[in-house]
Amino acid sequence: MKTYDTDLRGKLCVSLCGHDKGKTYVIIASDDEAVLLADGEKRTLESPKKKNRRHIQPVIHLPENVKEALSECTDLTIKRALKLYKQAEV
Repeated sequence: MKTYDTDLRGKLCVSLCGHDKGKTYVIIASDDEAVLLADGEKRTLESPKKKNRRHIQPVIHLPENVKEALSECTDLTIKRALKLYKQAEV
């Protein structure tokens, strides 16, 4: 079993490949090859999506309200942060 570190934990990312291309996730944990992603709805903290690191694009610049929403990592705060990010994007 691989161990995951938290260097990217709490950052948003966009899927670049696969059937979920273009979908925004929160990175839960990462290792050298893969990341665990959650969206708070279908992919919760209990059942995160494993995705190749090369198939995601981390979001570098986040609005302050999104950073504040991600200060605590629960399914509810993940959903709230993704909603705030999508509103700020428009």
